[in-house]
Amino acid sequence: MAHTALLHPSRRRALLGFGALCAAPTLLLTGCFSEPKERKAFIEFLDKEVLSARGMSYPVPNEGKRQTFGDYAKHYDVVVQFIEKMEALPLAKQIQDVGMTTSLAQLKARREQITAISNGIPQALQDIRALVATADKAKAELKQPEDLKPVYDKVYAKYVTRHSELMLGILPALQNIFTASLELLALADQHPKEITTVGGMTQVSSQRLLNQVNAISAKMVKEVEALNKLESELRKL
Repeated sequence: MAHTALLHPSRRRALLGFGALCAAPTLLLTGCFSEPKERKAFIEFLDKEVLSARGMSYPVPNEGKRQTFGDYAKHYDVVVQFIEKMEALPLAKQIQDVGMTTSLAQLKARREQITAISNGIPQALQDIRALVATADKAKAELKQPEDLKPVYDKVYAKYVTRHSELMLGILPALQNIFTASLELLALADQHPKEITTVGGMTQVSSQRLLNQVNAISAKMVKEVEALNKLESELRKL
């Protein structure tokens, strides 16, 4: 006759607890074995896809690819979240909407937009510095192996550090251009008969006023050159 061994409930709990302890090293080892593959996949992604992207464009991995990075996917999130927040700044869309103004008539038509952007630039500069501080703090908290850190640092330098440095130069140059534009508009408003627009061309009937217009225009040209240089650097990143 077969006998069935009955264990006291406390004995069964003890054995279950022992089983869990035995399984724990297996789970830990599984995690350890997967980390090198995840790190390798992440480094390859950063090196071959992210760093090779032109300008501020950046690849967005799908969920399947993110899973191959393991916890390192969160490291990339630090960079992507910074870019997304920069793009979401209200001023970014306003600047795009204004576009290039090449005549006094266009300046007059866009006076309100130019004034709003010019007034908003100081706040935008503060917002960018705050975003950089947040990203820097998040980066400092990341734990990265020696082979990953230099590659990640290059990505971070491009999309966060250098990107923000250029924007902190671009916005003041843009503000100077808009300030000069509003100064030119104010001068035209004060002298509507002497400063006129004919066929898209600005005509000034007084030499004194012409000298003032030329002085303002010279300031604008200088700032536009500085702006173009900074934007060119941004595109080359």
